[in-house]
Amino acid sequence: MLFHESSHALAGSVMVAIAREFRERDKPIPRDLWHALLFYTTGEMVRRDVSYGSLAAADPQENGSPPYETYAKRFGLYSGSWVRFRGMLDLYWLPYLDGRISFDTAIARLAAAM
Repeated sequence: MLFHESSHALAGSVMVAIAREFRERDKPIPRDLWHALLFYTTGEMVRRDVSYGSLAAADPQENGSPPYETYAKRFGLYSGSWVRFRGMLDLYWLPYLDGRISFDTAIARLAAAM
């Protein structure tokens, strides 16, 4: 239950920060931004865990299977109405996930760019 509660706290923090930054800029929050960010973050974290060997995954060299592909990429979530989110997340959210910029900076830059 602790993981579930902490994930809600984190999700709430992200949603509050997004709302704050867009409100400060007097911009509407783009529909599905939250979902695109959630799929992007989850996919990137799982991809890293698989790459670093933290998660058990079939070795592509052993069984000829392709390397890990995120759910969003595999099912084309960043096409259609989500296409604009992918580039923005690469530019402004990935540096946060990499530990190169702060959470607040990432959200502010994302809001400013939209």
